[in-house]
Amino acid sequence: MSIKPAFLLTLVLTGMSFAPLEAQASQIPDHPNQLRLPPLRPIVPPRLTRLELEKGARLLVIESDELPLVDGSLIFRGGKREEAPKQAGLAELMADVLREGGSQHTPGPRLDRWLDSHAATLDIRVEQELLRIDFSCVASDIETVLEAIGELLMIPAYPQDELEKSRRRLLTGLVRRNEDVGQLAGRLLDRVCYGEDSRVARRPTLESVSALTREDLINFHHSILGADRLVVGATGAVDPALFAARISLILNRLPVLGPARPHEIEVFRRPSRTRIYLHDRPNLSQTEIRLAAPGTRRVHRDYVPLYLWSYVVGAGGTSNRMMIRLRTELGLIYRGEMYFAPLWDRAGRMLGSCSTGNSTVGEVVRSLIEILEGASKPIPPEEFEAVRERLQNSLVFEIDSPKEVLERALEMELHGNPSDFWEQRDAALHTVTRDEVAAAVGRYLDTDRLVFLVVGPADELQVQLEALGEVIRLPAAPVEASD
Repeated sequence: MSIKPAFLLTLVLTGMSFAPLEAQASQIPDHPNQLRLPPLRPIVPPRLTRLELEKGARLLVIESDELPLVDGSLIFRGGKREEAPKQAGLAELMADVLREGGSQHTPGPRLDRWLDSHAATLDIRVEQELLRIDFSCVASDIETVLEAIGELLMIPAYPQDELEKSRRRLLTGLVRRNEDVGQLAGRLLDRVCYGEDSRVARRPTLESVSALTREDLINFHHSILGADRLVVGATGAVDPALFAARISLILNRLPVLGPARPHEIEVFRRPSRTRIYLHDRPNLSQTEIRLAAPGTRRVHRDYVPLYLWSYVVGAGGTSNRMMIRLRTELGLIYRGEMYFAPLWDRAGRMLGSCSTGNSTVGEVVRSLIEILEGASKPIPPEEFEAVRERLQNSLVFEIDSPKEVLERALEMELHGNPSDFWEQRDAALHTVTRDEVAAAVGRYLDTDRLVFLVVGPADELQVQLEALGEVIRLPAAPVEASD
């Protein structure tokens, strides 16, 4: 109901008071910093059910009846790391042909039509250590979706025509991938940090992909997709016992492969003094800069101190030291980051990345070194507590949906880590000290032995970089031949 102007005039003339509104206004603070909010309710993650299945497979389920939908994943331990050195690209090609080609009973195009008509999805992708089959569907279609997945696993088609289509797509990507200078810098950094022949640096080549055969794909399929290497996860309108029974129909026909063969652990190649690898790209107006140093595993005691330190120095938006110095104060970069990136199965590394104009590359590299030179000192108390509070406040976004909780649980299951790993990390964030952070950084970071990778016009950059470390030009011909 609207208030008439005549009514307002009457209120003024009669002197009617707005005392209740005035009382409320008096309680409004002068500044937002003075707001006092009630404590938040504790976040309780959804309950997870874990079941041991046949042949060593495991199932994790989170029931949620908010919507009649089911999201799930079948994850096999075995991915690109299982490729033979001369077969780089095999895992990626196998996953693509498996999905596009379908099964002997249901060819790929027919499977696509059914999925589209039922608002369902089914994707297959391969990572360094895993092959994932992810699906989403309405709860009433879950049995049909699992049947389709079972057919893909047990009677795949791998038709020759789909192999050639997938091969052409992959080869086209290989021919053009150097157009993205940022991705090129990442690949080159892997090579200088771990060696060209390491599994970390290995990439598909035109030669390796062209030589792959249908028989190679089928053999690789049977070598990594075993029941004892499978972890299954599902969330949504799903009953754990019924879902387990349906998954068991797939497991009954999958082989038991035994443990995967161990691989040599790649070790970061730390130079005796700071080394700057320079890759010539003469026509660029912006130079890509990468920085690396040794790191650690996520399960190591130094993980939490290095995690907090990362957000002080170069992770998480624009309030870290790197962005304040290089973006806000000097205006030399638009975006950048620097952080320790731990891994589960081997030590990760510290990574930094940014791009800048060719004429300011030397200034940016010098500034990065200066930022790191002070990074092993104890963080000032106010800065330390501000970062700790920000991290603690952000933890809720890691568990604010059943999908996220399930994904974290799957990660623990796949890598054989304690199920409460993340809770232990969160608790450690409350107690870690400034001195512990400084000590951890000192164990990994030596500013006299950093690795830089710079991609840009070498003739223009060489002089800028020579005063900052040993400059090594990467030969262009071998890189272009393999990329």
